[in-house]
Amino acid sequence: MNIYDALMLRSSVKTFKPEREIEPEVMEGIYDAARWAPSPENVQHLRFIIVKDEDIKNWVAKMCREIHIHGKTMLPAPLLNERLKNIPPEVRPLYIEKWTKNETAGDIIEKCDTFVLAIGNGNWYDTPYMVAPPEFGAVVCATGIQNMWTASVGKNVGMSIVTAPFASERTAMMIKDKLGVPHDWELFAGLCFGMPEQGNRLYPTARAPKLPLERLVFDGYWGRPYRRIAFRENVNEKDQMPEDFEFNMDVFDSIYLRRSIRIFKENHDVYEQDGGGKVPEWKIEAILEAARNTASMVNMQNFRLVLLREPRDHDAKLFLGKCGMEMSKFVFGMVPWKMVADRLWYLPEAIYPKINEYMADGSLMYYPARSYATIIPCIQTSYNFEPRGGMGGTSTATMVLSMLIQNMWNLCPVLGLGMGFNALTAADTRRKQVWMDKLGIPGSWIVPTTLSIGIPATPRMASPPRFPVSSLFYDGYWAKTYKRMAFKE
Repeated sequence: MNIYDALMLRSSVKTFKPEREIEPEVMEGIYDAARWAPSPENVQHLRFIIVKDEDIKNWVAKMCREIHIHGKTMLPAPLLNERLKNIPPEVRPLYIEKWTKNETAGDIIEKCDTFVLAIGNGNWYDTPYMVAPPEFGAVVCATGIQNMWTASVGKNVGMSIVTAPFASERTAMMIKDKLGVPHDWELFAGLCFGMPEQGNRLYPTARAPKLPLERLVFDGYWGRPYRRIAFRENVNEKDQMPEDFEFNMDVFDSIYLRRSIRIFKENHDVYEQDGGGKVPEWKIEAILEAARNTASMVNMQNFRLVLLREPRDHDAKLFLGKCGMEMSKFVFGMVPWKMVADRLWYLPEAIYPKINEYMADGSLMYYPARSYATIIPCIQTSYNFEPRGGMGGTSTATMVLSMLIQNMWNLCPVLGLGMGFNALTAADTRRKQVWMDKLGIPGSWIVPTTLSIGIPATPRMASPPRFPVSSLFYDGYWAKTYKRMAFKE
């Protein structure tokens, strides 16, 4: 399956076939996709526990039902109906009836073939990182989850995310203690894998309806709707998708080829086809469509994107580049050289000095100003802009945003584009407030990073080495190494 189809066909599968066993080789391929997820400085601070034991699955399912009962008493049907306003009115009663049953979340866990706990840590090598918020563990964990979800679609395996057992500190701690998870690591999600049962959707569409791009994307300034190419006048033919273009890159090839790109072609007056750095508009729209299909709890789509492009928004992008450069000077300029070098363990020692120089003088993180487009992802922690209560919060919102980012990132290789994730532009609250005000972004929205998109100026480098699957996945409980199929007798 090609990458674009996988991103568009992704849905949350909640009903699995009774003959539920998935071939071990298939699951191992899905696990391998997680290890190729990006992480700052390639720290790879994410881990997964594969739970096949039926007793443990049933125990966690029981916790789901307890949480569900608690949540049901807090959510009157009219309020729940309002939160489903993106769902067709004729099927809302079916959703409400299904959700008010205690079995819903528990059944998904009990009836899936493989239950995987996704665990993350916001620290760098077990030490706090001075500019990393606690949610950074959720950021990295979610990119791995999204890779697995995309890979599952490519393998025709159903997947669903369950977060209810981890919404309560009490139940989360019980699960940690039972499975030996260190207390400084966070349980972010449970992933349920199984063979999807046909006809399990409550309405005939392939997936939950999504808001149009005009509602989700603002063009240059908060509140100014993005206009799709089909609704514009006098569009340059180079901005239209060529008739012979096909998204023919395989799901796994796209996941493996994704890179963090920081050096872009800068001649933004000349189109990509003519050797310049101007990205055709259809490619930008394709990336935005990938973001639009991101999963969110109850399909609330509580994210918005602000799109900045050359040359109109050059001043705003220049300011973002300066923010990234100044924070890079502050962070890496004051860290001892040896500590920075230790964090670059995956690079050849011969290039340490040059990389450290880039980091210390800030020039490496100036790339938002050099890219063709910058996307500012914004998220809220509420359902339809109202507080959600005890379940959810900043970590859950961060996970939604990270999965959105990974969707866009995984589409870049087939489009010949590069993307860079720059959290330093948003790391300093004072500077971030200045550019949020400049762009009209409300202070009630969380903005953890900026994304830079453009045409790579140099060939893609080889990917930094990743930990093997056996280092990231544990079999049954923490630190019991997963043994790959090739090494089993």
